[in-house]
Amino acid sequence: LNDRDAEATPEDDLTGFASIGIQASICTSLIKEGRLTAMMAVHQTTPRTWTAEEITLVEMVAERAWASIERAHAARRLQARAEEIEALNNRLRRAMTETHHRVKNNLQLMSALIDMQRATGEAMVPMSQLTRLGANVRALGVIHDILTQEAKSGSDQETLPVKAMLARLLRLLEQTTGDRPLTSALDDARLAGRQATTLALVTNELVSNALKHGSGATEIRFQVQGDAATLEVCDDGPGFPADFDAEMASNTGLELVENIVRWDLRGQTAYANRPEGGARITVTFPTAATDTPEEPA
Repeated sequence: LNDRDAEATPEDDLTGFASIGIQASICTSLIKEGRLTAMMAVHQTTPRTWTAEEITLVEMVAERAWASIERAHAARRLQARAEEIEALNNRLRRAMTETHHRVKNNLQLMSALIDMQRATGEAMVPMSQLTRLGANVRALGVIHDILTQEAKSGSDQETLPVKAMLARLLRLLEQTTGDRPLTSALDDARLAGRQATTLALVTNELVSNALKHGSGATEIRFQVQGDAATLEVCDDGPGFPADFDAEMASNTGLELVENIVRWDLRGQTAYANRPEGGARITVTFPTAATDTPEEPA
């Protein structure tokens, strides 16, 4: 029984078997959708006449053999489909686990932001601080939107696309800047989930700070060279005083930046004034860092 998927051709003519001593043959073909899919032949080396019962038997054997082949093909297709479904289920479980960890981490971060505000001892929370907390919540919302898209596209979510993430975050911030432009130059790279989340929050804080102190355009650059990444945010404001110390400054936003850059990104922050005027804040961190292991939930 020859399993084939081709039109019948002159090579299928069995008269050629006479040259190898075949004197009698029964040949039955299986045609599916107008195409020759299989053929079975029974040969003898002595001349004879086949009975109707023998011909029927050969045809029946051929049909049953082909049915067995089709069942085997169907079983292989079912097995392949089952393996594909299992792979999809595993990917979904990883996505659910990753999203759970991100939500937990970000809720802890929001709790820390509130605790930092409470530590100031003020009875009333300034509107500016509520606005900043709201901006951080929206920034985290961008992260979770990206996580959802990555899950739908089949990503395991171990890393996130930085350019897409920051571009969406900046479009969100532009809605509150009026006619003051945000200009950006962003490298296309992927970072570990925790790094990407932290980078979004740092960018949100630094851009908000630049908008507060500047009056014109705010420039944002993100670059990756080798195993190091750099985020730079510049404004056209008055700049930093000569004795500026980020840890001593009464700026909750910069305090947040210092803490999460140091602990979550394992990086460092530099504050400088530009020759043309305005401030420049640069955050540098290693891209090779991975998410901190988390305790089972």
